[in-house]
Amino acid sequence: MNRSNRDKKGYFVCEICGREVSKAYIILIERSELVACEQCSKHNKIIKELTSNEDKKAANISLKEDNKAEPELDIVSNYAELLSEALKRKGEDIDKIADILKIKRSYFRKILNGDIKPDIETAKRLESYFSIKLIVEVDESKDELKQSKIDSISLEDFVKKNKEE
Repeated sequence: MNRSNRDKKGYFVCEICGREVSKAYIILIERSELVACEQCSKHNKIIKELTSNEDKKAANISLKEDNKAEPELDIVSNYAELLSEALKRKGEDIDKIADILKIKRSYFRKILNGDIKPDIETAKRLESYFSIKLIVEVDESKDELKQSKIDSISLEDFVKKNKEE
């Protein structure tokens, strides 16, 4: 996100009301990050306070890093069934496979029984050995949408609230 909303005098320009201010905030409105003045940021989740060029540069860097973050991974819900089927296809002993994959035998049995979800590293080894898919990327957009509804108000509500004040 480009945060080049300082005017020629060095003031920040609020992306909501257009005011020129020396102190601004990066806020979250409906999953969008905006630069806002103090008045407009009152009713929203403040992500960062901006007061100087250093803050502005740091905000840009952190936003870029957040966008490049690795996707969150999770294990499929039917992992135990998939592993049991793959184990039957291989026809090998559970203890032998645990030794080959360098997994504790008791831990491997608990995974096969569905008592414990394997960690991502173990799941990667199991995927490779059995040629099955156990790891999926988590769809964060649903989680973010739920979280944004909790953390901030909508733009429509914000405008209504400002008209009342």
